[in-house]
Amino acid sequence: MRIVESSRKGDQNQLLKAFPSYLHQDVLIVFDMLFTYKFSMHSYYHHEVKLNGEHLVIPCRIYCNKPEEKDIEGLTDIQSKILYCILLNHNNGFLRQNTLEKLIGTKDYFVTPFIFKLIGEYIIEITDVIYKERIDWLENFIQFMDENRTYAIRTESRMISYWNAYYRYRCPRIKGYVGYKLMKEIKYEYKNKLDTI
Repeated sequence: MRIVESSRKGDQNQLLKAFPSYLHQDVLIVFDMLFTYKFSMHSYYHHEVKLNGEHLVIPCRIYCNKPEEKDIEGLTDIQSKILYCILLNHNNGFLRQNTLEKLIGTKDYFVTPFIFKLIGEYIIEITDVIYKERIDWLENFIQFMDENRTYAIRTESRMISYWNAYYRYRCPRIKGYVGYKLMKEIKYEYKNKLDTI
């Protein structure tokens, strides 16, 4: 029993580090709900970023059963968005894509690291969703890139590596690859912002 409690407390503390401190009470509510769905996290792999100057540690992968709609409906709007951010790290790619589509139109900045991380992942259908909705998220991406230049470069490198490994046959020229086009546009807008300051 002690091992289960220790794992629960460890996952809870790790999840709190993924969100700004002003959201921690809501994160705890979401965590309690997720824990009933056999929630666990990959404890070694994560992404370290800054958000409004606050250091965050975004999990690389989480594992749990898919939450039921009745439980999601019991959450507030902010808590639902926190849940969706967490599920963007799920080991099931279809669930990640479905969850991303639920965040379309949101402008909350705390969501940005979770979406930006997906640009550097390997499922092209997810990158397609981000590219189609980029106008809504562009301003937040630019702000996030300004705070996390090194992380943005690493994300772009991962995106290029996945193109080379999985999509080069489908899209021989990287300039036509959706992840490349997305990063190019974000960098272009970011540079424009710097030039006007």
